[in-house]
Amino acid sequence: MEVERQVLIEGSGRCGSIWYCEGPLRIEFDWEIGGACVALIWGNALRQLRDSGSVTVDRAQEILSFVARQAVEQKAPSCAFEIDEERCEITIG
Repeated sequence: MEVERQVLIEGSGRCGSIWYCEGPLRIEFDWEIGGACVALIWGNALRQLRDSGSVTVDRAQEILSFVARQAVEQKAPSCAFEIDEERCEITIG
């Protein structure tokens, strides 16, 4: 049975939080409107989970990709995204 997952985007002004939700798993990302890009999203919590071994590298990549696709779909459908897997950052532009 596949667990439903979703991305919730919260914000106030130029910044906010993005929540990756999958069953009991909740991972917070931060976002800010960028200067040279539309927005920058960084996943410090995901990087810590990956670096501690709580989340595999492949799983972290999958989560980053899902968050990036959902952020673009929900907030910037005419934009593309780039993922820096090492830093767990997403650039939308």
